[in-house]
Amino acid sequence: MSENKDFFYNLKKLSLLYVEDDDNTREELEYFLQNKVEKLYVAKNGQEGLEFFKEYKPDLIITDVQMPIMSGTKMIKLIKEINPLIPIVIITAFNDAEHLFEAIKLNVSNYLTKPLNLFALSEVLSTISKNINLEKENKEIYNSLKQYKDIVDERSIISKTDINGIITYINEPFEKISGYKKEELLGKPHSIITHPAINKNIFKKMWKRINIEKKSWQGRLRNITKEGNEYFVDIIIKPILDLDGNIIEYISLSNDITDLETTKEYFKAQTQKSAFNLTESIRIVNAYKEAINESNIILRINLDRKIIYANDAFFKVSGYTKEDLIGKPYSFLKHYNLSEEEQAVKIDSMFTGSIWKGKVSNFKKNGEVFHCNVTMYPLKNNNEEIVEYMCI
Repeated sequence: MSENKDFFYNLKKLSLLYVEDDDNTREELEYFLQNKVEKLYVAKNGQEGLEFFKEYKPDLIITDVQMPIMSGTKMIKLIKEINPLIPIVIITAFNDAEHLFEAIKLNVSNYLTKPLNLFALSEVLSTISKNINLEKENKEIYNSLKQYKDIVDERSIISKTDINGIITYINEPFEKISGYKKEELLGKPHSIITHPAINKNIFKKMWKRINIEKKSWQGRLRNITKEGNEYFVDIIIKPILDLDGNIIEYISLSNDITDLETTKEYFKAQTQKSAFNLTESIRIVNAYKEAINESNIILRINLDRKIIYANDAFFKVSGYTKEDLIGKPYSFLKHYNLSEEEQAVKIDSMFTGSIWKGKVSNFKKNGEVFHCNVTMYPLKNNNEEIVEYMCI
């Protein structure tokens, strides 16, 4: 049933503590509330209410003010010392101004007077419970985003700059690959790591894309470490906009592709060097292909994310056969310790068109788990169009 059709839609997701010393009033309101909340705790005085709060940690409290053993205001004060943000609704006699003002000073959420109007109470509870659930949802979203950020921050090279290209943040992988400490880079221009031999036209196109068009730029960059060694990254740079569409900063996320670029350059040099002897060049390339095939487990996946090839090493490690795998979607290989939703998100991140590096844990055919450090590489044709993916 939708929220509009059910007045107590949000309240049904919450636990509520009700504190009242008068037996008749307590029984009447308990009967009214018992099917409208997820959990209902009922106390007869402030002392018992405080104990129930400590034990059950309810989301919301309704309490009388004047009660024996411990008053409602004393209970509220002690509860607010434990949780200053707990929503509390007080119920007070019409002429009980002294206790009312004292409770208001304790920052209660609302108050109602006796004799109690159940419709007025319902409206108050509906508003408060909606706000509580929105806050809970926001916390859950923030918690999820923080975990995603932590995962990305751990596996990727990340930096942020202000609108002038001055570095405002780098993460630990950035420090590791560049050889610089945060203190050495913060406040410096990003060009400090740019390789002097790089084509400057790349930056003109990049700046037009991220600053004028306000869109993401993706490509490969050649950088230089503090010690003077070159390294390569596959990078995406995104402008972060405010609500009015103004750029407030830039964030870059990249992966180290130095090994791949170095290998590519080596093969290129070998091919050029042996151009006069095509047979020898092919033999060398095939020898390297065999070496890679023998020392790695390899999958090839088409654009529909279906497995079209697996080498013998993969079959040996996983326990699967060609009949088991070829033609099956990549998602057929279940990821250890991930829900279906988490697995789908991870797989999507691997097939973005960029080089992806990370750790993958899959189930073997017999149910055991095997762990791999994986590089997912998009293979492109002469027109720079992706034709398939190779997983090594």
